[in-house]
Amino acid sequence: MDEDDQIRASEYILKRVLCAELAARGITRQVRRTSDAAKVAGRAAQATSPEAARDLAEAALTADAVSPLPWFNLGIALRELEDPAAATAFLCAALIYQGDPEVWAEALLIPGADHELSMFMLLTARRMTDGAAFETKATVARKHDKMDFLAELPGLIGSLPHEEDRPITVRGISVDGVESIRIR
Repeated sequence: MDEDDQIRASEYILKRVLCAELAARGITRQVRRTSDAAKVAGRAAQATSPEAARDLAEAALTADAVSPLPWFNLGIALRELEDPAAATAFLCAALIYQGDPEVWAEALLIPGADHELSMFMLLTARRMTDGAAFETKATVARKHDKMDFLAELPGLIGSLPHEEDRPITVRGISVDGVESIRIR
């Protein structure tokens, strides 16, 4: 896979992780109950123990498996329990709530993902947050006293392939027909 293909495919490769996680939970079809999920996920954020928070976040996912808040709260609870599944929970939250740099930063800070998956996460986080996830990662690393991750950040960013700047064609319909403008 060349660099441009890797950049374009990274999101979809990561979404396979989300789909596999949903399938592992037996969720193949769901009527979304978003308000129920939000209420239960909110209680998870206020739970007095990581075990209680985990259980509430899991319950919220049964109400709405594609809501980012239960996944995020599950990631927090699992991180506090030192469960490596926290990485998957944060990744699922990030893929659902794509533009949130904090969620991507949390996902990037959990150790244990294989190198190739980490590269796809970095590529996707950079694209979905316009690079803000990397700045936020530094703040989150300081908050969690994970300075070792902060030290490796410049090398990771430098190793990412860069998408070539390609011209964009914008087409619109006018009274004279279809108009095209190429933007470089």
